[in-house]
Amino acid sequence: MVGVSLRMGENVALPPDVWAVGDLDAVVEWSGDPMVVDLSAILVNGGRVRSDEDFVFYNQPVSVDGSVRHLGSTSAALGASRQSIRLTLSTVAPDVTGVFIAASTDTVDMAAVGGLRLTLVDTSGQAVVRYDVPAGVERAVVVSEIYRRADGWKVRAVGQGWSSGLAGLAAHFGISVADESDSSPPPVVAPPAAAAEPPPASPPLPATSPTNPHPATSSPVSGAAVEVPARPWPGMLFRPPPGWPTPPAGWTPTPGWTPEQAWPAPPSGWVYWTDPPPAVPPYPGGPGRVDPPVGAAQPLRQRWFGGARRSDLQAENQQLRAQLAQLGALDQAQREQQMQQARDELRALIDQVMQARREVEEARHQLVVTDEELILQEAGIYRYHHPLQYAEQYKDRLAKLKDQMKLLTRNRQAVLAATSWTVNGSARQGMTMVRDFSKLMLRAYNAEADNCVRTVRPHTVDSAAQRLDKTRDTIARLGATMFIRIGDAYHALRVDEIRLTGDYLAKREEEKEQARAERERQREEDAARRELERETQRLRREHDHYATALARLHAAGDSAAVAEMEAKLREIDEAIRGVQDRAANIRAGYVYVISNIGAFGPNMIKIGMTRRLEPMDRVRELGDASVPFRFDVHALIFSHDAVGLENRLHTEFTTQRVNRVNTHREFFYATPAEVRQTLARIAGQHLIEYRDQPEALEWRASGQHPTPTPGPRQSA
Repeated sequence: MVGVSLRMGENVALPPDVWAVGDLDAVVEWSGDPMVVDLSAILVNGGRVRSDEDFVFYNQPVSVDGSVRHLGSTSAALGASRQSIRLTLSTVAPDVTGVFIAASTDTVDMAAVGGLRLTLVDTSGQAVVRYDVPAGVERAVVVSEIYRRADGWKVRAVGQGWSSGLAGLAAHFGISVADESDSSPPPVVAPPAAAAEPPPASPPLPATSPTNPHPATSSPVSGAAVEVPARPWPGMLFRPPPGWPTPPAGWTPTPGWTPEQAWPAPPSGWVYWTDPPPAVPPYPGGPGRVDPPVGAAQPLRQRWFGGARRSDLQAENQQLRAQLAQLGALDQAQREQQMQQARDELRALIDQVMQARREVEEARHQLVVTDEELILQEAGIYRYHHPLQYAEQYKDRLAKLKDQMKLLTRNRQAVLAATSWTVNGSARQGMTMVRDFSKLMLRAYNAEADNCVRTVRPHTVDSAAQRLDKTRDTIARLGATMFIRIGDAYHALRVDEIRLTGDYLAKREEEKEQARAERERQREEDAARRELERETQRLRREHDHYATALARLHAAGDSAAVAEMEAKLREIDEAIRGVQDRAANIRAGYVYVISNIGAFGPNMIKIGMTRRLEPMDRVRELGDASVPFRFDVHALIFSHDAVGLENRLHTEFTTQRVNRVNTHREFFYATPAEVRQTLARIAGQHLIEYRDQPEALEWRASGQHPTPTPGPRQSA
């Protein structure tokens, strides 16, 4: 599916190959701070959650049925932030009617976020749907709705928001939200020292509170046991361990400074120095907005949206900055060495890829196509390599080829080899070895050639010849030491044998089909002849009956009845002459146009001809047990030259033949309406009635929609 861009209120159906066989990621991106926006998903039934467990977010990352998962933050383009939710729509609970994707903020509205965009990505990484979310004063917004429709899923671009934030969104969907206060107020941090006063030798201890008389510390150790390393780089800031007081802005430990003994021991491997934070432009929160000072108490978040996540991200951010500082301490030589090592590895990988491509190309050249279906498609109509009239002529040519191959073998021209080979200094032993190896190679070659001849089919002639070419090349490579190789003339005869065998098989099949068609024609002629004879006999018996009655009427003197009887006799005589004319004119008959929508579909018809007095008898024979439904008749056209009319129609539709090899199969890719137009043009004087639409009573009564094929019956 090509990616679709939606606008607010628009919807689009998700193709089954997108959601039925894999996952769908709802990726929301925005510009700026990654901790500003929180992504969530709400599973609903009729617009309301079934329980609070249907709310999926960072503190409850997986739905009950496992079909919706919060993936957290992922890497994005420079200056952008991203969170993702993965949906496995094929496993969503049946009573869930839809999944809403929502985004929310804590302290700013969506207009201050900027660049909010939703992208639905399929398993292959292809973007399916994009939606640029309009931003306003709301602090929580439903980005999109993914909902059931019939047997599939659709996605709608929503953009509905609440200025009350997540609380308003949760209330809208029936999610219960309860406040949960912290067990203790945040610690009070000493203010920074005045600018006029020199920085103190050590930072002050944090003040205590009635509810928290002691700061959260680990077991105290002697301050002399803790050594704070000197600042490794100018401009880096001191980073106190957990439990130590927050120093004033710009304070750094003086040489020889030690912490107080009551302060907790720093964690193992603690990094004391970090780079200063980058300059951040004022947040576009609107005029008069003042950011809270560092260390000031932050507002408590509600239970569902607890504040642990922000502190975790801040700790992770500090850890990453420390690692970055360590990486930055690498000298230029180390970085150059790593870069050179990476370049060498890249060049080695490129060389491996190029070598693999060369090997694949070489293997492709050596490959001989043997797939039956592919060969049939590429072969098309069979082309004779040696056009002869009868199959027996091919057999004669094959016999002559055999004689020529025997002659080359007797003259030692079938396989060629070196004549100056010696063994232990003996030319005689060398000749014996070369002759024995030559016989062995020739036997191997003939075995492969005989197998090609035995298994060849008209459509596999070229692949069999290629296989024999490969065998000849292999023998030349294996016998290169003694210069053993198959002679060109002998190889040409064996390839010619393969091609003649393919031609013989094709011609034999063609003659079989012609014989079958001739038998079919003869059966049709015999049936028509018997039908004409029966009709003639019937008319003669009727003529004799009326002649006897006429004689009696003459004797009775009934002149009126005599005149009527004589007219009837003339009518019978005319019918007898018509039947005799039909019998004498073998080209007279009916051309029929029939179809079988249940067996062949709506776009295939059969155009044929019959000489029978009752053409429907022939149509009924065609619709015997070999097809599931009877044929529908679109036209029956009588013509004194039905053979010519049939051939004219076949010529008009020759490019639409179903079977282009066997022209006796009179089926064509065409609709009844196309045949009617052609008939009106070339045989309009005969066209009395035509039916475009097939009646197809049996097929329609059986149900037009195909039912799935039942599987094998399981044994009890």
